[in-house]
Order: sequence, then structure tokens, then C-alpha cells
Amino acid sequence: MKKYNIYNRFVKFDFYIDDGVDISIDALKNYLEPYIYIDDNCCETKESDLTIITLKESTEIVYKDKKVITKFTDNLSLKRLIIDLVNRIIEVNTGIFFHSSSVVFNDNSYIFIGDKGQGKTTTMLNLLSNQVTSYSSNERTALIKENDVLLSYGNPARINIRVNTLRQNKQLYDKLIPVLDLEKYNHLVKQDLSLDCSERVDISYNDIRKYLEVDVKPINKTAAIINLLYDPKYDFYLDEIDYEVIKPTLEKNIISGVYQDRLFLEQEIGNGIKPSIQILKDQNIKYYNLYKNNSIDCSKKLIKRLENE
Repeated sequence: MKKYNIYNRFVKFDFYIDDGVDISIDALKNYLEPYIYIDDNCCETKESDLTIITLKESTEIVYKDKKVITKFTDNLSLKRLIIDLVNRIIEVNTGIFFHSSSVVFNDNSYIFIGDKGQGKTTTMLNLLSNQVTSYSSNERTALIKENDVLLSYGNPARINIRVNTLRQNKQLYDKLIPVLDLEKYNHLVKQDLSLDCSERVDISYNDIRKYLEVDVKPINKTAAIINLLYDPKYDFYLDEIDYEVIKPTLEKNIISGVYQDRLFLEQEIGNGIKPSIQILKDQNIKYYNLYKNNSIDCSKKLIKRLENE
């Protein structure tokens, strides 16, 4: 049985793979890094949060005095399980996840929240296409308090892009052509989905890194949370607001760090502990409402404003 360490800044797991199990460590590394690392000689002095044991027909999770047996034994399911377990330990240690996208500008993280269709992914991609920001996350971002500093932690996930986002941003479209399913894209364009956010094409964050020529920075100091609001009257209007004003919106955008089909981990790891928004109170970060017309790329105006903050 081969032993590895799974780790990042916030967690460490012992990971055992039984002899004869067809698991590619290189494939897991390729997907998870730089968010989560796997190797066989790291962090021996740090106590493990839990142990993962992959056998031929099952994967066992040992957490404190509890053992959970799952059927996840292939690369894809193990990758997802590892992400969920990392996220769950972050939650147990008082971290909180938001349904969000996030970018890094001047070594600070800016997190975008908002209802479906408000432009979380579009805003993030438009900012990245200007090549002055780095990619952190799409879908969910964690906030973790460490030594009185609020850090953000992105999640590795494929990125679903609205067809209309690519139609409106030629620079973005031209850069992503090599990895687009053009047959699907052209089919969706013909359906004229200008106001629809349900039909999308998807790419990996590694493709974002390669073709947009941006860095991937998973862990950063949090500078601001920006709530996106569609308003046809504005091309761009960024309004700074107080924590108490945005608090109901923040609470509405809290999501589990564990994906839907593995929610049983919430009970098995940490006995159902739920994240609390209290870690945001009295933190030195800013909150904004960003009003914008979704047909306009406001990324350059946003960068200019953030430079002056």
C-alpha cells in the first residue's frame, strides 16, 4: 500500500492507495494543483485532519473515531471526493463558502456574488481577458480567518460560459477558440439566447490559464466582496456599502463547500456543523453593489476604480 500526503495551507490528509488499484496520481495532481497538492514526502510534522484509504472496491474515510465507506475508486470520483473533503474541513474550522467567482488584483482577492444571471462568470472572464488580474475561482470561494486576516480560497472547477458572454467579448472569444466546442457554440448562437443564461459552453481552469495567459492564485488576502446587480440604466456604477446593508445578500449566497451528491459528508465530518457569517464581522474588507448593464463590458472601469481604492 502506497502512502501520500494531500495538503494545502489549510488542511492535511494521509492518503493510502492499495496495491493494484488503478489510480493515476499524476492525473489527480494535474487537476487539483495549485489548489491541492499530493506527494509522498511532505508535511510529516503536521497532524493529519483525516485519512483516506482507497481499496479496489471502496474508499474509506477515517475522521477521528469514525469510518465512512464510499464507492469512490476511480480518478474522477476521487478527485471530487478530495475537493469536498478539503472544503468540509475548512468549514469545520469556521471557514465559509459563497456561490461566487473571484479574481486577484494587486495580490488581493475580489469576490463576485449575485443571483443567477447577474454576471459572476462574465465579469470574472472580462477581467481576466484584460490580463491585469489572476484567476482564483468560479462557482464557489471560501473565506477563512487566519491570524486575524481574512483569506480567500478558490476551488478547482470547470467554467461554464454563457454563449452571450463570448458573443459580446470578441477578445475573449478569439483567445478561447482553440478549446471551444464550436459546433455547440454556433448551434446556440443561432438560437439567439441573448437573455438566456441556461445554455453554456464549458472549459477547464487550466485552459483559462493557458489561453488567457493568466496566473492561477488560489489563496489570497480578501479585499472586497462585490454584489452584482443588473440595471439597464447603468453601464457601470460601483456603490460602496456597509456590512449590515449587504449582510442579507451575503447570507443568501452562502453555499455548502460539499457538492450536492456528496452532502452526506456534512454529517459524517463535523457532525453537521454549519458555517457562520460571523467571521466577516469587523473585518477590514470592503463591500460594494455593482450596478451594470450586462450587455456592456465594464471590466476596465472596474479595474480603474479598484486601483484608486
